[in-house]
This record gives sequence, structure tokens and C-alpha cells, in this order.
Amino acid sequence: MTNVFNRYATPLITGLFLVSLISGIALSLHIGLPQFPLAHRVMSQSLPDVAPALGATPQAVAARLTAAGFTVADGQTLTEIAAALVKSEGDLAAALLGAGS
Repeated sequence: MTNVFNRYATPLITGLFLVSLISGIALSLHIGLPQFPLAHRVMSQSLPDVAPALGATPQAVAARLTAAGFTVADGQTLTEIAAALVKSEGDLAAALLGAGS
């Protein structure tokens, strides 16, 4: 019995690990993380809609984005503000949250 265990334990454990890895990746891609739809929904809103959630006025948020190098126009969504300067939504989110300041 010891010989069988010594001979087949490593391949068995490696196989179980690979099955677990593949199923974990498949589940995360199929189910998805709830943060991504939330971030997309927030980025598809305009400054007056998002500013209260940040605890600031739309003017203060616009000033923060302008200081970070973004051009803010009335009626634009956050995604449109980022796309106008070919910046990522991540850059815009960092500016909204005051990262790096």
C-alpha cells in the first residue's frame, strides 16, 4: 500500500489541483465579479449623479478632475470624460478618489 501511495500521490494531487484551477477560472468567468458591473454603472453616470456618492458637489468633483488633467463638459458621462483624453476609466477613478494627491 505504501508503494502505491508513494507512486501515485503526486500525480493524483497535481491532477486534482489542475481540475480545481480550471473549474475556478471557468466559474469566475461565467459568474463574474459584482464589482465590474457596479463600476461600469457608476462610470456611465454624469457628475451630478456621482458627486453625492463621493460626498462632494458636482463642482468640486469637476475641479478635482480638471486638476488631474481631464476636460469636463456638462452632460458628459464619466466614461466620455475619460475617452475624450484617451485615458482609461481607471485613471479617472483614481482622480475621482483623490489617489496620488
